[in-house]
Amino acid sequence: DLHSFPTRRSSDLNLCMELDLAARIAEGLSTDASLGCTHATFDSYNDGRADYSGNDVPISPRFTAQVGLTYRHEDGFFARAEMQHFGKSYWDASNEGSRSAFQLVNARLGYEAENFEAYIYGKNIFGERYYSHYLPSSNTGIMGDPQRFGIEFVYKF
Repeated sequence: DLHSFPTRRSSDLNLCMELDLAARIAEGLSTDASLGCTHATFDSYNDGRADYSGNDVPISPRFTAQVGLTYRHEDGFFARAEMQHFGKSYWDASNEGSRSAFQLVNARLGYEAENFEAYIYGKNIFGERYYSHYLPSSNTGIMGDPQRFGIEFVYKF
């Protein structure tokens, strides 16, 4: 399990903040944004081989952000584009290996009615390659979601 840590860790210090904003720019046009800040460090952590006190907790980026723009026409047509930012994070308690900050861009274009929806979408449109998890000791990892495009139909009963 990539999220497991030895049990000799005495405590963690976590400070978190999230800010969400939404605004209507014009008739049918809106924007939204969010910012997350996390300062998660080991207050006191020694696994018997090394002292990691003061190091960042693995896979916990200090900053995340998202900004989106949505247009909705009164006839049911809509479009949405969004950018997600993930800040630098460390792979393990030593903080020697890290994942660089990266961004993902997503979009949807479609039609919504009372009980029917149809969309074309793109996720990770520019094909950003990144690891969602990585284990430096074995040089193995799990790749993040790839670029993908699709069509989605929804019928509500």
